[in-house]
Amino acid sequence: MTTFKQSENYDYSEYLIPHGSLNGVAIPGFVTPEFRAEFQKDFKLRPESDIFIVTYPKSGTTWMQNILRKMLFTEDTQEWAEMPLTERFPWVDYIPSLSVTDLEKVPNPRVFKCHNHSPQEMDDQIFKGNRKAKIVYVVRDPRDACVSLYHHLQKAGISDWMKKANFTDFFKTYFRDGKTVFYGLWEDHVNNWLSSRDEYDILVVKYEDLIEDSCKEISRVADFIGCDLTPEAVRGIAEKTSFANIKVQNLFKEDGHDGVHDSFLRKGVVGDWKNHFVDMADEEMMRKIADDLYKKHQI
Repeated sequence: MTTFKQSENYDYSEYLIPHGSLNGVAIPGFVTPEFRAEFQKDFKLRPESDIFIVTYPKSGTTWMQNILRKMLFTEDTQEWAEMPLTERFPWVDYIPSLSVTDLEKVPNPRVFKCHNHSPQEMDDQIFKGNRKAKIVYVVRDPRDACVSLYHHLQKAGISDWMKKANFTDFFKTYFRDGKTVFYGLWEDHVNNWLSSRDEYDILVVKYEDLIEDSCKEISRVADFIGCDLTPEAVRGIAEKTSFANIKVQNLFKEDGHDGVHDSFLRKGVVGDWKNHFVDMADEEMMRKIADDLYKKHQI
């Protein structure tokens, strides 16, 4: 197997960016069917207290993790307080330093990071028909998500094509290829999750709303997960988890206690797509896709 290919049991390709494929959806090579099978077999859901942060890649995952850490875990013991974000908020597709059974040791509430293409996929792997767990779904303007993903993958140097690709090539050739881009097309991912709000306990948070009025959105999240916060506490969380503060705290730490390093954090702004899209037909297409989806799902 190559550096990127971690399993013989998924469809693997090095086209554009090395990736595996499960159920027709592209995934990073380290996301293996073996680990998903282990998770399905050994993970014991706590439906009354488990919380899942679900996003399309580069849509505010790390930001929401930091918000929930400040919201829920201010009284952590030293062991838990110093734990990297990647362990305190395990990714259900990849946990490099823990076994699935280790998750039994994590005290309530447990919070997990997820990029799964659909709730049905997560149901098969994790929920197994019990749909009471809280799901915070963060959605971001696909134009900005694309820009963020472009810089993230280019910095990672994941392939020769990615190192050389300009943004327009990346958008047209990779981001709009539903069989190659990680976790599928943006609109399919968003539609899958927003269409399931009647079946699962899902709170939708728009990245742009979180930027515009952090206190309001943090209060919404707190109410959703049953966390009683004073207005002063909300303002404190908003300040401590502002992009500027997170960036400064972790810029020179490859994996500080917040589990953030600078390949995950770049600008964190709304509208950076204006500095990248050259073909305005591409930008207009994505804006219309997003507008139609938001209108359909009334968000």
